Amino acid sequence: MKLKLIFPFLLALLCFAGFNNAAYAQPANDLCGAAQSLTVGVGSCTSIAYTNVGATTTGDPATPTCWQPNSMSHSVWFSFVATKADVEISTAIGGTLANTQLAVYSGSCGALTSIACQEDMNAGGGLLHTNVILHGLTIGNTYYILIDGNGNTTGDFGVCVQEALPLGPALPTQDCAGSQT
Repeated sequence: MKLKLIFPFLLALLCFAGFNNAAYAQPANDLCGAAQSLTVGVGSCTSIAYTNVGATTTGDPATPTCWQPNSMSHSVWFSFVATKADVEISTAIGGTLANTQLAVYSGSCGALTSIACQEDMNAGGGLLHTNVILHGLTIGNTYYILIDGNGNTTGDFGVCVQEALPLGPALPTQDCAGSQT
């Protein structure tokens, strides 16, 4: 009779312990060398849900200069191979982490060079996600994306990389000397 009472209790305890440990596990892409590979899309920006819950800053480069406050706490890594010289990277597509910050690097893990950084698109307008357009990438090279929650925040978010239009020709300049009434 006592076994019938103890078994449900032990089963519940084991299930709770298993879920509790999983909730605090580090994401697989916590380190640059384990960056989650993203495919460069064409014409649309969709994403599965990723998380930075349980992530650390172990092995990360210095905090990117554009991140305000200037801190890094739960960063995760992504990578993509440039299929075009011009791409757009967007984050915070749905999910609970609405205020993301990102940095983009060229090179290889351990020897990275920062090429772009953004903290908010327009904080005053309430656009707390990030959106970076890169031009002049080398087709075939791998680039790395570091994403964190602003101000020590965590949650799930989306990220996508898609082809962007190349830079257009420079606009003609207008000055007072050539003006007509």
